[in-house]
Amino acid sequence: MDPVPVPTSSASIPLASQVGGHAGVRSSADGSQIMKPCLPAERHFYETVISADAPAFRLLAKHVPGFFGIAPPEEQG
Repeated sequence: MDPVPVPTSSASIPLASQVGGHAGVRSSADGSQIMKPCLPAERHFYETVISADAPAFRLLAKHVPGFFGIAPPEEQG
């Protein structure tokens, strides 16, 4: 499977229907991906779950949202 490109901040829009979690969740312009700010521990969790070979992590990965990488930070202007 080919990697899914991570949209840039300029190609994303604020998620209008967010009901919880960190503020600042965004969607790709076409609505196919969600981008959320995350703490270092969250990033480590997602990276560990998708790359670990342990059977427990493979089972858990089936129930965790897809993680496609880190989008560049929004430019402040």
